Amino acid sequence: MNAPLSLVRFYGNPDYAIDCIETKKLTLPHISKFNDPFDPALDFITEFQGDYDLFLNWVQINKSNSKAKEFKKILTRQVWKKTFNNLKSYAKTTKNSMFAACFCESNINEAHPKDNLYMWGHYANGHRGIAIEFDTKVLISKFGNKCVYKIEYVDELPRITYEEGYKFFMFPDSIELQDLIRQKYDQIIRSKSKKWWKLEKEWRLMWTNDETILSYCKVPVEGLLPDNAILAIYLGCELDPNIIPKITVQAKKNHPNATIYKAEKVANTLALKFIIL
Repeated sequence: MNAPLSLVRFYGNPDYAIDCIETKKLTLPHISKFNDPFDPALDFITEFQGDYDLFLNWVQINKSNSKAKEFKKILTRQVWKKTFNNLKSYAKTTKNSMFAACFCESNINEAHPKDNLYMWGHYANGHRGIAIEFDTKVLISKFGNKCVYKIEYVDELPRITYEEGYKFFMFPDSIELQDLIRQKYDQIIRSKSKKWWKLEKEWRLMWTNDETILSYCKVPVEGLLPDNAILAIYLGCELDPNIIPKITVQAKKNHPNATIYKAEKVANTLALKFIIL
């Protein structure tokens, strides 16, 4: 995984950003609270559309007669239904316990997310919010590669192929094939529309917690967000000036190495400039 140097998280509600700065904890909303019902996609998608007869026809065409007969003997309609229910149960269980925080990537040779007017307007409540820049290496070192995902922008969602389905139905208890299903599901949940979302260059920190019924999860990172985890804090150009002193006090106390910037409009242009506080 070629991780970016840093990840920037926009907060439309300044209170959530202040909470992160003050407590050194990341709040991850449950994925059911995301504002896009297509994001993330959480159902298994197959080339054979879950159609028993369609799948059986493929086996008879693409496999030997002996394998087709064996497959038909093993995969009755009852077994087919049970297997699909197991897949749905896996997806439902995962969905019910999944929380995520969304970030924009930042690299040296590309435009920095802080300059993106769309991100400020859409995700930072019309420039009234805050953006926090995190050191990617620190997040990965604490949470691991498997929890930090790069969003893949695609024209179509990944599908379980006929061949993958055949192997899965023939050897449902195979650890290798169970891993394949998990990998396929991982691809599905980190896929978004290339047409609409690609410019966001999104990464996610994904966390599972099946012990809470709350609509958010504070990941157990007390002491795991050291001073150098937060590289910079960007204050929107329309941020309420009354809360700026509180932000600066907490930031300098808990993250003394972080630089604090205040955004200002550049006169007669469609751009921002950032003043160090």
